[in-house]
Amino acid sequence: MSSDSHLKTNYQRGVDAETACEEYLVASGAKILAKRFKTKFGEIDLIAAKADLLLFIEVKRRKAAIFDDPISKMQKKRIMNTALQYLAENEKFSQFNMRFDCIFVDNNLALQHIEDSWRIEEI
Repeated sequence: MSSDSHLKTNYQRGVDAETACEEYLVASGAKILAKRFKTKFGEIDLIAAKADLLLFIEVKRRKAAIFDDPISKMQKKRIMNTALQYLAENEKFSQFNMRFDCIFVDNNLALQHIEDSWRIEEI
């Protein structure tokens, strides 16, 4: 019997990828604080906390195992500004260290987690 994965929309594939990332992060000891956090600046796919670390995570779906840097400087700037807005709205995390990560997800929902994918100083 054939798979129905070709019937899924891009939106649903994105949701599946984000769900796989959430499960992975929780299994690694992180707590999910927000999903698809939106501001006037932009959106962050996942925000998580692990110890004293606040993780801002961009989830990227990939058909093949080609894991380049698909996040443009403009998108990094939007994510950074959105992260700063999150901190302004959630002062209890003001003493946390921030990290910007990227998690690539292929069609089999295999993950590649790039920790510290970029830094604010680079933007």
